Amino acid sequence: MSEGGEQSIRVLIVDDFAETRENIRKLLQFESDIVVVGAARSGQEAIEIAIDSKPDIAIMDINMADMDGITATEAILREVPFVQVIILSVQSEPDYMQRAMLAGARYFMVKPPSSEELIATIRNLSVMAHQRRKDYEKPRQLIASDVPGAPGYVPAHRPVGKVLTFYSPKGGVGCTTLAVNIALGLDSPDTPTVLVDGHLQFGDVSVFLNLQTKTSISDLTARSAEIDPEIVNDVLLSTRAACIFWQRLHDRRWQTK
Repeated sequence: MSEGGEQSIRVLIVDDFAETRENIRKLLQFESDIVVVGAARSGQEAIEIAIDSKPDIAIMDINMADMDGITATEAILREVPFVQVIILSVQSEPDYMQRAMLAGARYFMVKPPSSEELIATIRNLSVMAHQRRKDYEKPRQLIASDVPGAPGYVPAHRPVGKVLTFYSPKGGVGCTTLAVNIALGLDSPDTPTVLVDGHLQFGDVSVFLNLQTKTSISDLTARSAEIDPEIVNDVLLSTRAACIFWQRLHDRRWQTK
């Protein structure tokens, strides 16, 4: 606990350069609410320390000799899922950012980070880390829906959904086209798929699917405390009409060749 009874922020520093580890540690030691619980010089050592110390935040270098930071991030999150990972790299290419986000990292920063940005990011991410830690450590109580045959029963081995994110730093490169086509290709009774347009103000997904939208994600935010499958289904639009539209368009193109 930090001063004032506030929950401290447990931080793990991972970098194969001792000087970098020490610089970050010195930077954080002046913050009363931040505690450095470990410093690792390799990906494998980071995994071991994370399992033992269970940090809230891991500051992870992306380039290390034994195991890169992206692989280490994936391994840590499998063992300690509430950890929020900040990736540090001298490389700022979109490919590095994309790979880091797909691995589960929450933030990407170019080396050397400014002290203000790093500390602010740690504090912002700690809110989510603390909440997820509570959910992770809270004893799970048996409820009616856990009993086979009871209303609302869901098998414990139900498949876990996956999130695919399509992003580009500029428009007109085909993100929407790629997202729409992959969503339509994946959608089936065995793999039901939801396509969400993250460009809330000027999104083009509805235009691509030839759909008239009357609802948006804002309809869910107002009911976030009570979201269930029925509420979500009320907001979603079926792509059945869109599939027919795309199939007709595809057939028309082949007929004109």
